[in-house]
Parts: sequence; C-alpha cells; structure tokens
Amino acid sequence: MPELLIIKPSSLGDIVHGLQVITSLKVQRPELRISWIVRDIFAPIVRACDGIDQVYMFRRHDGIFSFLRLMREVRVTKFDHVFDFQGLLRTGLMTWRTRADEKAGRSDAREGAGLFYDRKVPLPENGRRSHAIDILLQFCPVLGAKPELQGALRFREVDSLSLRHIAGRDGAKPIVIFPDSRRIGKSGSKMVSPKRRNGIPAGSQ
Repeated sequence: MPELLIIKPSSLGDIVHGLQVITSLKVQRPELRISWIVRDIFAPIVRACDGIDQVYMFRRHDGIFSFLRLMREVRVTKFDHVFDFQGLLRTGLMTWRTRADEKAGRSDAREGAGLFYDRKVPLPENGRRSHAIDILLQFCPVLGAKPELQGALRFREVDSLSLRHIAGRDGAKPIVIFPDSRRIGKSGSKMVSPKRRNGIPAGSQ
C-alpha cells in the first residue's frame, strides 16, 4: 500500500482546501494510505476526514523538543511520497526530516523551503493568482492522477465536531460553511467592499 504524507499544519481554510484535493486523490488512487501533519488546534477536522488514515499533531508553541519528538514519530514510517502543501521554512524542515522515496513541494515555496524538495510542483497557468485549490491540485500528477476535483469531501463524526446540538427545521441536517478568506485567491467569490455589504452602505444599519 503506497504511503503518502501531507505536510500542511495551518491555517483552517488552507487545510479544508487540501482535504478537497486529498479526496480527489483518494478517488483516483484508492490504494493510497494518507497521513497528515497538522497543528493540534486543527487536528480534529483532519482526523475526521474520510480520506485521512493517520494524523501527526504539530504543537507549535511547545518548543524545539516537541518538534523533535514529532519528527521522531513521523520517521518511524517510510513514506513513498511527501507533499509539502505549505512551502515555508518550518514545513521544509519537516519534509527534510521525513523518510521518503520522493519529496515534493510547491515551486513558489518561500523561506528556502524549496531546498528540501526532490521535485517542485509547477503553478497553474495563472501562477500565484490562481485559486489555492488549483495550486494544490498540481500535486496530483505526481501520483499519476488528474489535477481536478473528484468525489465528495466527507467527515466521520467525532465528538469535537458534532453538530447534533443544532436543531434543524423538520429534521434537516446542519451545514458547515467556510464563506470567505482574508486573501482573495482563497475565496470562492469576489470580495465585498467593506463600504457596502448586502446592498446596505456601511454605517447605515
């Protein structure tokens, strides 16, 4: 069974985008066993995703010894592929410390992270102006998969994500929505001017 490690500790919106890409990979390569390094505060949503088999928790504020313990835990497994979805120095160092046949990262990685990759994944046609999902989809061809979204993002129910306390009308199930981002490249629609929301000028409510 091929082993894939995703390194994407934060942030929440980026993680959700990454989970959508992983769902597409799992549909096209169902034999993959997928692990993920994620910050502890975001671990529940990654652990609950149907496409994730194992979660390694990165405790950002616990210091260097916590980081070293994490990497010792990760190095127990020999991975076939490691994907650095984040592309920063910290995640580049994580990539470097893993045991893997191939280590791939973003071609627009910063802080010298690209020094730790065996392979740099090209940006889409629109470059860094592309949507975050389109950028991450470029990792799919590394595994012989199409760079397109396939399948539905599904979550197993866990206590920390349970929405049963929300009473829907006529038994309707609750829906979780990630409506916006501080960066336009990660938003699913055009950003609304702060001077006018819902058709009402700011300050008139």
